[in-house]
Amino acid sequence: MKRGLVGLYTLLFVFATFIAVPQPSQACSCAKKPSVQEELQRKTAIFSGKVVKLTEPQKGFFSSSADPVTVTFAVSTVWKGEVQAELNVNTPISGSSCGYSFEMNREYLVYASSDGSGKHTTMLCDGTKPLSGSADDLAVLGAGDKPPALTHSIAPVGGIPLFIYVSVVVSFVVALLLCFWGIQIGYGIYLSRKYMHELPDIGKLMGQKKELPSEVEFVVKRSREKMGKRIGVGLISIAAAAIIAAIVYALMMSMYTS
Repeated sequence: MKRGLVGLYTLLFVFATFIAVPQPSQACSCAKKPSVQEELQRKTAIFSGKVVKLTEPQKGFFSSSADPVTVTFAVSTVWKGEVQAELNVNTPISGSSCGYSFEMNREYLVYASSDGSGKHTTMLCDGTKPLSGSADDLAVLGAGDKPPALTHSIAPVGGIPLFIYVSVVVSFVVALLLCFWGIQIGYGIYLSRKYMHELPDIGKLMGQKKELPSEVEFVVKRSREKMGKRIGVGLISIAAAAIIAAIVYALMMSMYTS
């Protein structure tokens, strides 16, 4: 019985090790790369552009060399296909699955195929290459066209649209004003409701320059320290507005990249 359990545990351990450790795969093998004329007939999109974002696949327990990396291009010239000023192209994460290794902020000549759903893919065996080494291809492709402009402009850093930056700034300013005035109004209402029944007595005592009750004296003192109170409220408001702006940024980036 014990030997059977030991054997079972051994098999489970070996199986778990096998599936947990990435297994070596064969390198990508490409036949002779097609000519530019052949690519013009076969590909659904041919363009040049700069890599502004690289989004790697989420890593789970099971991963594959064929998991796609999403490459975001700021497109400069289009020779074929419905390509806007910004385009996402997928490629396998590993060269062993014929994935092309792109670099941030580098320009490429891209030959991409579409599966009909609007998603574009390029592989190592396609004609995709750095734009700086594409003189022969460009001589065949010709001048090309400029891509149609997007409904929102792309930020110069990181490929983040300008409307996201504007939305974050606006949300920060609005949240700051609401928090600043909201805290002050709320604090004023709190003090008024708490000491409303003592206001007549406070007026008499202040008029007669007599000593005020300790709690009332504290409230009066706090009300006179306008500068210190506003600094404290301002700091709290800035912190709250920054948190709200960060939440807005995260939500909008999530919607933009999905």
